[in-house]
Amino acid sequence: MSDLDLCYTPATELAARVRAKDVSPVELVENSLARIEEVNPKLNCFCFTFPGEALDKARAAEAAVLAGEPLGPLHGVPIAIKDATPTKGKRTTIGSAIYKNWVPDFDALVVANLEASGGIMVGKTTTPEFVFSSKTFSKLWGVTRNPWNPERTPGGSSGGSAAAVASGCVPLAEGSDAGGSVRIPASHSGCVGFKPHSGRIPFEWLPTQWDTMFCHGPLSRTIDDAALFLHICQGPDERDHNTLSPALDVPIHTPWDLSGMRLALNVDLGCYAVDPNVEANLRASAKALEDAGAVIEEVDLPWTREFPEVWWNYWCAFEAAHFGHHLDEWRDQMTPIIVEAMERGAKLSAVDLMKTEVIYTQAWMALMPILERCDALLCPTESIPAPSVDYDEFASIEEAPGGKYVNMDMTMQFNALMLPALSVPSGFSTDKLPTGLQIVGRRYDDLTPLRIGAALEKVQPWVGERPPHAT
Repeated sequence: MSDLDLCYTPATELAARVRAKDVSPVELVENSLARIEEVNPKLNCFCFTFPGEALDKARAAEAAVLAGEPLGPLHGVPIAIKDATPTKGKRTTIGSAIYKNWVPDFDALVVANLEASGGIMVGKTTTPEFVFSSKTFSKLWGVTRNPWNPERTPGGSSGGSAAAVASGCVPLAEGSDAGGSVRIPASHSGCVGFKPHSGRIPFEWLPTQWDTMFCHGPLSRTIDDAALFLHICQGPDERDHNTLSPALDVPIHTPWDLSGMRLALNVDLGCYAVDPNVEANLRASAKALEDAGAVIEEVDLPWTREFPEVWWNYWCAFEAAHFGHHLDEWRDQMTPIIVEAMERGAKLSAVDLMKTEVIYTQAWMALMPILERCDALLCPTESIPAPSVDYDEFASIEEAPGGKYVNMDMTMQFNALMLPALSVPSGFSTDKLPTGLQIVGRRYDDLTPLRIGAALEKVQPWVGERPPHAT
């Protein structure tokens, strides 16, 4: 049986305890593996675990501590990697039968950096096929479930990583985010999820070096752990053409003083139907930040549903361009919505896609003056708490009374604009499901959202909350 107190100890604290010889890396990895055995049959958040290799690395990490060798900032801490991110010598399926036997001969830079810092990969976490869904399910691996209520989804596409963190399997997991895939599951699973500014963390392994949607980011329980991930994994690195330079000076213990800070508040991004629980928790969190010293300015955004819809066109075109060649051979084994998306993407013209840039530009010109006078924007991460695992996210895209947009995700806009965006817990719904606050920073400013998140963590703490269905 696992030690739950150890399971829910933050990565930064575990690493400090390892350095102080207060806890052994072997004990941490054994405890992590025991926790995975306890919860994975119910949650299905891991598709692969590596107990033998992880324990060998833990024993080597323990020997390094005892020998007084230099130790990395994650030395001896168990971590998890999303099963879309290449791992050398370990299967990487991207949630698809097409890649079920793919064994990369290289590590993605984010994996190499985490392991070089001393992190010990105990397993790979589930993702929907081709990271295409805001839920986590696939024909290959089945349904991943939410630790707060197994009948609900943990979100996607990094849902396995979020469920692994929320259930105490690991304190820190890697995710990737092209339209909300770190922030969506963070919101639904009661975690911290950070999408840094486009290019901040190298994303060098895509077949294109000109994409600005995709970002690696952490799933964690604390802001300091998310900051540590950013510190370890950021560039610059010439293998990613979009990489930003210079590297940020990321404080591992995040400042949380909000004196003099002005924050914009918007509930619906101009067009979304937002659940009353989500709005109430958003406003309560904004009030807590105001009480902590920030000035809150409620703002209007003239965005319409056209903005996420043109992003959707771009996303379908991306899938068609990079995976569509599999359709003829694998169509019957692919998730139907993937097939539909690829076929839609293949029909879009170059002119259709160039029009996307016009909509993005109009959206930026509306947000820009707000971010010129405000340090960040506060808004919901998701418009609703975690829905059922059977929820049809695509059929739900419709209009509510009053013309509002019924769509779960309020995240892809900030991938389109390449801005840093952090999701932190904002509270719970009446049926005891987590909700998320999204904190969107200015261009290139990854640190301010973390600072605001740290302030909220201080005055409205969520770290002690544990999902009742994962104990």
